[in-house]
Amino acid sequence: MRTNTAEYLGVRSESARIEFEETWSEVAEKALVAFANTYGGTLYLGMKNNAEPVGVEDFERTARTVLAFARHGVEPDMSRLVRVDPRTLPDGKEVVEIRVLPGDDRP
Repeated sequence: MRTNTAEYLGVRSESARIEFEETWSEVAEKALVAFANTYGGTLYLGMKNNAEPVGVEDFERTARTVLAFARHGVEPDMSRLVRVDPRTLPDGKEVVEIRVLPGDDRP
């Protein structure tokens, strides 16, 4: 039986390729860009840094915001590298899983 949220999501904790953030913010934006500029990674929104779930209020609005940033907030457009999916946890809270592939046009 999985005992915590991170295990349920298939991760143990934050790492170079896994990041937890409570909300979409400048820190989350920087994490997305860092993932694209390195080896890729996954950002979970609606999670405290200790993997405690807080959930997101509106997945659709959050997903649109993330994708708008990926398309218009950085150069070059990185929207083709980003996939945004909802993840519903056993306690009913919904978190946002943002997977980022490594980019071809890295610094």
